[in-house]
Amino acid sequence: MADNSVLKGLKPEKVFEIFGEILSVPRPSKHEERMTKFLMDWAEKRGLEHERDEIGNVIIRKGASKGMENKAWVCLQSHMDMVCEKNGDKVFDFMKDPIEAQIVNQWLMAKGIDMSKAEDTSKQVSLISPSARYSTLQDLDAGRHTEIDMFSGALVRMGKELGIPMPYNEYTYHIIKALEEKNDGKFEYTQK
Repeated sequence: MADNSVLKGLKPEKVFEIFGEILSVPRPSKHEERMTKFLMDWAEKRGLEHERDEIGNVIIRKGASKGMENKAWVCLQSHMDMVCEKNGDKVFDFMKDPIEAQIVNQWLMAKGIDMSKAEDTSKQVSLISPSARYSTLQDLDAGRHTEIDMFSGALVRMGKELGIPMPYNEYTYHIIKALEEKNDGKFEYTQK
């Protein structure tokens, strides 16, 4: 178990308590089984409606507070996996080790990841290096299918079920599906 006592006292306390539990669950891409179990158990303990769909998404629903039943609902979406990147000197087994948190210059981050390498301009918007190769791009480059069905695909399906237009998610979904089909050899594309 990682020492994440640095989270104690951070506000809102309940959010950071749950976040500490999440940090203890190893979950590299394509190996999200333990996180799936964690989320399903978490929802079960709280009496929340929950399911795992055919692609592996965990969907947790919480009913509206009294008097808010006719208000618009909110959908939160997140990755269950973690990107497996670390500093070269950090000993870490992504299949077994929990993430350890630290606070550096008022930023909460994982130990063993040196964010000072990110360009100053990217820090204003994101702490991800501009040269990062996201898992979707890594999958496409390697000729693998991506996780697009679990993310944008799930949102597009839910949007259609609820009559909510999702044009940006739908566009992203179809572009990436076309790239997967190209990798599968379903059509030939050569750039001129």
